[in-house]
Amino acid sequence: MLGFRQPMTRKALAWLFLAALGVRALFLLVEPHARTIGDEGLWRQMAREIASEEVGFSPLRSRLISHPPLYPYVLAVSVTLLGTFQAVKWVQVLLGALLVPAVARVAGRAGGPRAGLVAGLLAVAYPELVWHSTHFWSEVLLLPLLWWGFERVLAADARAAWRAALAAGLLWGLAILTRETLLYFAPLVGLWLAWRRPAGRGPAAAFLLACVLTVGPWTARNYLVFGSFVPVATRGNLMLLLGNTDRPWDEVVAETGALGPVAGPRQAFAEAIREALSHPPGWYPRKVFREMAAFWGVHNLSVIHLQYEAYGPVSPWTNRLASALTIVPYLALLALAVLGAAGTGIDRTRVLLLGFLAGYTLLHAAAFGFPRFRLPVLPVLFLLAAEAWIRLREGPPLGRRRRLLALALGLLALAVLAPSVADTWGHPFVSTATP
Repeated sequence: MLGFRQPMTRKALAWLFLAALGVRALFLLVEPHARTIGDEGLWRQMAREIASEEVGFSPLRSRLISHPPLYPYVLAVSVTLLGTFQAVKWVQVLLGALLVPAVARVAGRAGGPRAGLVAGLLAVAYPELVWHSTHFWSEVLLLPLLWWGFERVLAADARAAWRAALAAGLLWGLAILTRETLLYFAPLVGLWLAWRRPAGRGPAAAFLLACVLTVGPWTARNYLVFGSFVPVATRGNLMLLLGNTDRPWDEVVAETGALGPVAGPRQAFAEAIREALSHPPGWYPRKVFREMAAFWGVHNLSVIHLQYEAYGPVSPWTNRLASALTIVPYLALLALAVLGAAGTGIDRTRVLLLGFLAGYTLLHAAAFGFPRFRLPVLPVLFLLAAEAWIRLREGPPLGRRRRLLALALGLLALAVLAPSVADTWGHPFVSTATP
């Protein structure tokens, strides 16, 4: 199952899209009302500010700098046209469904049409993705942009097509304007395209040019409005500091906030580097394990909503059932992905996809781990799980060395998962009665 494969048929992709649209629309209709918690309210507040009479959608009048701009602007335009944030959820249902054919095409190019179909089906019904389609977090926009960007990158590489590379760069640039951490991966994707010499140099240049032309205007806007070079946003600096300091987070946030929207994050970045270099050697393994337990643990935002009673007070048994509906599929996905990773070989496409998985994970090990942040790499797990499913049904079985590798990866996964399993199982929202 290695090497470039033909993409899936348009008919199969259309059916996957319609199935994903139906599942997400049904969830929107039946999900109980939930109050907003965490940054969900902040995204809506930013959208209201952008759509206000004072700003009027003008980037030069907006004070937005902490977060990337694209998702707040999408929310602002949508709520202005549709009238309510409840109506905007239908836009997000469409965005969530658009991810599915992208996942299927990428998996199909990497592992063949059957792997693409299985990966697409996993994306259709995967509970975390369905849940996010009805809540206001930027991943609902980020994921389709990112994975259609990956699909166009693979298309450009397969045909040495500069037009596909331009489309990939545009999509990747839009993804950067939704989550700034992807900026660090753009040069690596360009290098991967150029690696296919000499035909890859043109697509690589087209990809990087499109990225620059997409992100550049917002970087120029940041300089005009704030007088400082900020490629996309500043909040990542604060997240880096929070992940590398032992100081109370409230204290850190208050100190950096008092310095201003640009000077504060700049100070946070400098302090984060000092903090990261000042710890004793034994601190670093504990930090990596802590961040990976948060990043890959069984927690997710739907469980966190239950913990904070966002749906109102409900019984522990209801909380257990609702939590199991997201946690059990996640554990099954990880088990299949471990088997798939043990059985996979390395080719050009997997260097890109597995490299992104590893790089994105290491980035959050160095900075800050949280369950929501793993969503961009889930499609790689869908591919690995799809190949494992096909192997279990059709063979061939893993050889002795591959079985040992699967065992080692499984034990590592269990070690990372154990703290979050214990924390969730022992939390009062599932272990004590609600008044």
